[in-house]
Amino acid sequence: MIGDPAEAAGGGKVSARRANVTLALLMLVAVFAYANLQLFALLASDIKAAFGISDTNVGILGGMTVNFSTAVALIPVGMLVDRKNRIRLLMLASGLWGAFTLLTGLTEGYWQLFACRVGVGAAEAAVYPACYSLIADLYDQRRRALAVSVFLTGTLAGASAVTSLSGTMIGVFEVARLAGHEALTVLAPWRVAFVAAALPGFILFVALMFVREPARQEQHVSHEQDGTTSFRQFLVSERSLIVRLIGAIVLAQVGLGPIFAWLPTAFVRVHGFGSGQAGEWFGMIFGAGSLSGIALGTGLVTWFGRKDVTAAPLNVLKIGTVLGALSVLGLPFAQTPLMVAAAASAFIASVYVGMTVTPTILMATAPNHLRGQLVSLQTLSLICLMAVTPPLVGLLSDLVFEGTGGLLLAIGAVTIPCSVCAPLLLLVRRRGVLRPALAR
Repeated sequence: MIGDPAEAAGGGKVSARRANVTLALLMLVAVFAYANLQLFALLASDIKAAFGISDTNVGILGGMTVNFSTAVALIPVGMLVDRKNRIRLLMLASGLWGAFTLLTGLTEGYWQLFACRVGVGAAEAAVYPACYSLIADLYDQRRRALAVSVFLTGTLAGASAVTSLSGTMIGVFEVARLAGHEALTVLAPWRVAFVAAALPGFILFVALMFVREPARQEQHVSHEQDGTTSFRQFLVSERSLIVRLIGAIVLAQVGLGPIFAWLPTAFVRVHGFGSGQAGEWFGMIFGAGSLSGIALGTGLVTWFGRKDVTAAPLNVLKIGTVLGALSVLGLPFAQTPLMVAAAASAFIASVYVGMTVTPTILMATAPNHLRGQLVSLQTLSLICLMAVTPPLVGLLSDLVFEGTGGLLLAIGAVTIPCSVCAPLLLLVRRRGVLRPALAR
């Protein structure tokens, strides 16, 4: 077990060493969970050719199956996060998504692939609710915001690197197969990629066996936060806050779904990239956008915090939603790969400005015994929309926006309305609803 003798004298307080080691493992879980999902987008063109399916079916596999199964699992998972051992939940999640990813590479039909994608989505439902809940108990309030920023930065940097390496790996497999390499004449490169992507899940399962669950903190401060308030009572009493806050967060972030699911395919279809090259470009776009967004968000919350600590996270969230609404407007009209990359990076950066403060806001909004369920509710709301948006892009591409550039137009038609509506929920009643609840 990862631990420190000094903790015994500290009344259960987690030592800095143990907290940091656990945080690093949580980042690895999140990195490979994300990369596992994104791999399908990198291989969408190969899978479409292998099974002879339409863009609509690709969109269903890339978005609806995973998102629907995650959505179904989220609320029960959130309850387990608030009541059970979160480390063991992450162990189970890592092992299961590893197994379903392995099976994805061995499928022989569309419905087998469909079932594997459902399994991946259900298995990964525990990742972010459990990680954010654990971070809240690993670090005190003074260090929590920094820990969240480190978690996000490490996760996104790692995910970007893994995505780029995956694209390079796919390209190497394609070249090797064309050269007649014996192993790749038996198993297609896209299948080899899924088999390789399954291995981290099993490794993390073993690594988490040596991590100890931290004690839950801040369960004693008031009647509202002493564990007697149910999640339903909390939702009713804070309904205005939750509708505006989660609504804005979800609408701002939902545009990432179509971009993650379809941008690599757009590079292949519109600009003639190979799957490997598209993966490398997408990895760089995602890395540049997400990391610059987190850097800007962290800088803004620090700057605003010098004047008003309570209002700082909300101010940063507002800025992020406005920038996202403006930046996404250029994506459908980008004519060159560099223009597409610039527009997508700017939008991703804007979204991650807001995402930098989202966990902090959610953890400040709910008492400890309801944090997992609140994060699950926000994730569920996001996933319900994300389950629809990739298939909708595919449907629009098949039926409405035909031609070479139609896919980018379809992405814009789905993403722009959501991004434009997001800041409106935060800009109405500037201080009347949101700030008092967060100042408790």
